Amino acid sequence: MKEDNLDIMALAETHLKDSDAPLLSSTGMKWVGINRNQNIKQGGGVGFILRENFQVERLKTQAPNQIEAEFLFLKVKFNKCFKILGVVYFPAKNHDGSYRRTINGMI
Repeated sequence: MKEDNLDIMALAETHLKDSDAPLLSSTGMKWVGINRNQNIKQGGGVGFILRENFQVERLKTQAPNQIEAEFLFLKVKFNKCFKILGVVYFPAKNHDGSYRRTINGMI
């Protein structure tokens, strides 16, 4: 991220468990994410790595009950404006096209 001068990176399938976090000390970046539950054996985990000085608010969203997905939406302030950012992970078994309707319903 530093080499490319990135401010924000969205990640899916992080495979981080419970209270794990990427090692970001002294990088000027922070982790905001939802890690997978330790009972899940494969995949999972979503989040963002972003600059420490960005103001971040997690937005409350809910997927329909019949859809299995992991997602995180943030309201981020940088450069004096707010942006809504999201990262969504749908396990392969849910790739029937219904994910587009789900995302539209969550926004």
